[in-house]
Amino acid sequence: MNKKKKIIIIASALGAALCIAVILLVYTLMGSKYRDIFFPNTVINGIDCSGLTAKEAEALLQKAVEEYSLAVHFRGGTTENIEGSEFDYTYVSDGSVQELLGRQNLLFWAGEVKKEHNYTAEHSVTYSQEQLDALITALPELQEASMTPPTDARVEYQTDQYVIIPPEEGNTLNPSEVVAAVNDAVTAGDTSLDLEEKELYVRPAVLADDPKIQEQAEQLNKLANAHIIYNLPDGTTAELTPEMLRSWLTQNADGSYTRDEAVYEENLRAFVADLDSKTTSAGADHLFDTTMDGTISVPYGDLSTYTGYQLDTEGELAALKTQIDENQHITREPVYLTTGGGIGNHGLGNTYVELNLSRQHLWYYKDGALVFDTNIVSGSMTTWRYTPEGWYYLAYKSSPHTMKGEINPATGQPIYTAKCTYWMNFIPSVGIGFHDYDNGRSNWSSTAYLYNGSHGCINMHLSDAKTLYESLEVGTPVVVYYSEPYTLRQELSPAQQYAQSGGSSGNTSSGSNSGSSATPTPEPTPPPATTTPAPTATPTPPATATPSPTPDPVTPPATEVPTETPSDAPSVTAT
Repeated sequence: MNKKKKIIIIASALGAALCIAVILLVYTLMGSKYRDIFFPNTVINGIDCSGLTAKEAEALLQKAVEEYSLAVHFRGGTTENIEGSEFDYTYVSDGSVQELLGRQNLLFWAGEVKKEHNYTAEHSVTYSQEQLDALITALPELQEASMTPPTDARVEYQTDQYVIIPPEEGNTLNPSEVVAAVNDAVTAGDTSLDLEEKELYVRPAVLADDPKIQEQAEQLNKLANAHIIYNLPDGTTAELTPEMLRSWLTQNADGSYTRDEAVYEENLRAFVADLDSKTTSAGADHLFDTTMDGTISVPYGDLSTYTGYQLDTEGELAALKTQIDENQHITREPVYLTTGGGIGNHGLGNTYVELNLSRQHLWYYKDGALVFDTNIVSGSMTTWRYTPEGWYYLAYKSSPHTMKGEINPATGQPIYTAKCTYWMNFIPSVGIGFHDYDNGRSNWSSTAYLYNGSHGCINMHLSDAKTLYESLEVGTPVVVYYSEPYTLRQELSPAQQYAQSGGSSGNTSSGSNSGSSATPTPEPTPPPATTTPAPTATPTPPATATPSPTPDPVTPPATEVPTETPSDAPSVTAT
């Protein structure tokens, strides 16, 4: 190789080396700027720090910290924002940003600038945990009054069967768990926290697919799915519901149900006994809608014959047991031994005779319509002769009729014998009834009964007795009451007088108004004069028909002497 060629080769090598050196120098010089700034696409704690110095990046981080807010999302769509400024959330420079900058690979800066760099500068903030915890526990959603506990799935009766009602989630939270979750979110720099996603809400203990609750529904549909609705005499209803039957079952520790037959029988009989108290008329005071004095309670009285509705206890028990076992859903009347007139007037029905002895007036209703009313004279207000209040039936009627008074043991003969054209007996045990008495009575005033009344019967004018007799049917209820307080004067019957005088009472008897043979009557010790309060009245609208007005009774002067004689009226046992 000649000298000239060698020079050219050397020159070329030196030129290439120089170019490489220049290129390296330029590369190094260009990359050297990244000693002080971050590569492009650099994100620190979620903040873009591309091309920023460590100081500039820290300034952005500090600003972001000052604006920090955590959105806490609750069930139901509500959100509470917790501001960093409220709990001293502060940026603290600890050199971690500068350290990140120093860790940049400057040798391969050309490749690094094309990459994404995500960093977390840990321990770069401080805050007051005490203040944060106080803020969290003060949130409205964490107050007990604002939280609704979850409900377990349950068995409930709907329409015609027991069904499983799904659980309800509620919105109950454990405040300490929420405090911990918020602290974790703040420490991580999170800006959102969903408590539902974190599964922090208290959950129901029993879900709808729980095998035990499904077994409960099956058992209840088998043992307690009958529904009996009773139509009662007073127009109301009573019910034996599935829920009542459920309460009669025994629930075991595992939630299942069994039927203890002894407990079941006890509850069943208690239910029927209560039904009996709502239906049976006989033996108990009963409500009655009067014509002029509202709704009152009329005493049943020892002599009452009206039975009305009487529950057949054993028959009702047998019917109920069958219907419960067959899970029947029915509406029916109770099983009765006897029945009244229907739902009118608290089960009395719409056909009856009403006697208000304080007003000395009679009303006769038939199928709800007033067909007859008149003034009357009842028994004198003495312990022997007054007309007893109570509930009765018309026992029988006859025309003509001979009335016989009580047997006088001193003579062995009735104290009187009297004839009437129309006789209607409603208290057969003592021979009290309606009858005409024009030939034996002159005083027909509204106060005659106080001192000059009958011996218990209801005296009527012949024309009135005829009208009532022709319309009134045997078996019609007769309700007798006093709407005002009354006083009974002490008076001894002939039998009582005879007994007190030392005579024998073995002959004592009371004749029936039908003229049949006498029947024995006991000789009670005469009671003292008695004041009886009137029934408690509840005002109600009067009957649709307007009765004839009658004056209120007026007590005569105390000096008036009783004027009744046996010829004026029959005895209390045969008026």
